[in-house]
Amino acid sequence: MGASRARASVVGATVAGAFLVAAIGVATVTVGPTIWSVATAEVSGVDTTLTLDAEGASASVPLDAGWSFSRALFDDTRATLRSPDGVMTLQVHLLVEADPEAAAAAQTVPNVVFDSEPVGSVTVLHARTDARSTVGAVVEEGAVLAFTSTAPETYDAELAAFLSRVEFSRIAVTP
Repeated sequence: MGASRARASVVGATVAGAFLVAAIGVATVTVGPTIWSVATAEVSGVDTTLTLDAEGASASVPLDAGWSFSRALFDDTRATLRSPDGVMTLQVHLLVEADPEAAAAAQTVPNVVFDSEPVGSVTVLHARTDARSTVGAVVEEGAVLAFTSTAPETYDAELAAFLSRVEFSRIAVTP
């Protein structure tokens, strides 16, 4: 009888340990990126440029003083940007040789119709998906900066001005 109680205790401890490990794993996957974003957020005290790098291209995203930004965990192609007043949030993702509409549409509901506007040397695709969200992409010669903006329509002019300042450069890829 003592051996069966000991076995039951070991089984119970094993099950409890497995449950604890699974709970920590789920918490890490679901809450970890948010904690990373908050912990690594930087607020630019002066005008600065955030550079995103992908194999074959880079995108320079000018940020005025007061904007905050955080890079994605282990991914130099993604970042989250927030306006100084905290009302506008931009999720950006640099892609190379991607279909611009597919890259932008991947961030939203299906069957979105995009408007396309040339702005200097780039083309901006954009679509408002609801009263607070705009998705789209800034495109130049195979480089695509896909974005999702959460801000009311009153911020559309600020979003357009922001996107018009994005610059791309090609990076030679060595085999």
